[in-house]
Amino acid sequence: MARKFFKEVNGENPAVVFELVAPTGFAEITDRDENIYLLVHEYEKREEEGEKVFNDTRASVYYDFTQGVYGDPTLAATLQAVFDLEIHLSNVIIYLKSGGWLTAQGAVSALAISGLYDQDFKDSLTQIINDYVTDNY
Repeated sequence: MARKFFKEVNGENPAVVFELVAPTGFAEITDRDENIYLLVHEYEKREEEGEKVFNDTRASVYYDFTQGVYGDPTLAATLQAVFDLEIHLSNVIIYLKSGGWLTAQGAVSALAISGLYDQDFKDSLTQIINDYVTDNY
C-alpha cells in the first residue's frame, strides 16, 4: 500500500500528512494538481535527506577505512581503494542523491562484495536505506 496525502479537515491552516491511512480528523487529498505539488516537495525532501545520508556515510566510511575497520586492512588507506569503492557504489550514490530510496534499496541489495565494500559495510548501508524506506514509503 502506498502512502497518500491527507489534509486536516478543520482549522485555519490545516496540516498535511503523508501516511498509509488517514489519521483521525484528516481526509485524503484527491486533487491531482495538489498531489503533484506535494509529491514534488516530498521528492525534494528525499533528495536532501539522501544527500545528507551520502555525506554522513562518506565521512564516516572514509574515517573508518583509514582506521582499517572495513575490508582488507592493507587496502584501507589507499586512494585507489576509496576510488574503486565510489565507482562500485556509483549507482547507489546516484539514487540516494536523487531521492530514489526504493531504487537505492534494490541496488544496494544486488551489489556484490568487492574490495572495501565488505559484508559489514553492505549490512550497515542496507540497514540505513531499509530504515528510511520503512519510515517514509
